[in-house]
Amino acid sequence: MDIPRVILGCLPFLGESYQGAEKNRLYVERFSDSNETMKILRSAYIDYGIRVIAAPTYSEDRLVKLFFLSISKLRDEGVNWILAPCISIPLTVRGERMDDVKRWVTYIVLESKSMMDAYILRERYLRDPILSCRSGWREIFSKALTDIKPYEYRDFQELSVDSRLLEERASYFDPDVCLFVELGSEIDLLTLTHRLDLIGECMDILRSVGFDKIFVGSHHAGSVIPILEESDLSFEGYVTPLNPIGALMLPSKESVEYAVANARRQIIAIKPLAGGRVGPIDAFRYIFKSIGVKSVMIGVASMEELAEDMDALIKASA
Repeated sequence: MDIPRVILGCLPFLGESYQGAEKNRLYVERFSDSNETMKILRSAYIDYGIRVIAAPTYSEDRLVKLFFLSISKLRDEGVNWILAPCISIPLTVRGERMDDVKRWVTYIVLESKSMMDAYILRERYLRDPILSCRSGWREIFSKALTDIKPYEYRDFQELSVDSRLLEERASYFDPDVCLFVELGSEIDLLTLTHRLDLIGECMDILRSVGFDKIFVGSHHAGSVIPILEESDLSFEGYVTPLNPIGALMLPSKESVEYAVANARRQIIAIKPLAGGRVGPIDAFRYIFKSIGVKSVMIGVASMEELAEDMDALIKASA
């Protein structure tokens, strides 16, 4: 099966709206009832012919478990979703789990050396509408920029992947019901620190459990894609944010657009509506016509959103 034009996203079903804590609480309440999840998934599959859905790394989180339960129940009805799981990479430094805030501070140092002024980059991180939806993001990250020392060269040399845990995460999924597997956006750090050997190690682990079609996730596509395009790593393509307002297109909208335009591998656009900040027709016209990307992943949180997005897809394609 080729990569379809539309892949259904899963984050709304997991309580993520990219519109702030109050909307997240509404999503959590709504999708704590698996019947709500199943209703939307059933319609997307039967009424609109969408066959592939993103899936998170499995965890004991209640909504994650309910999501997978919904997929299983629908299989009993003959609604056989094909999965596109995203597997987060368990990175450690000298055996200790990486600190996510410190990792983002490090991105500024790494990208400002080669891509743009550090102050401009700092402001982009602080003002990005999607990053800003993280609880206390501006305060936490502003403080981190002054109080937290970034990871350094010696840390990059002592990066490692918990291969047992990565294999365990990948083994949760049956490759026979998955179209592809996506390595999570930890890829960004490994690429920018030139630890491509660890990316290769991750890909080898995924192939060892039966996955032969691998994509990589990136939130820093403007700086990461050019490096990976020059590498000898073997993979299918990239899963990366693309939207008309440049939300989470790092280090800049222009650099991401340039990198995407010059990529040899396939691109799957995510966050096309920028968390509800862009109308669906404008989003799809940007993705398919302005940028020329052929596949998009969209999340919907209601039957009304599903219908609106599918109607917009038809209009944008006309």
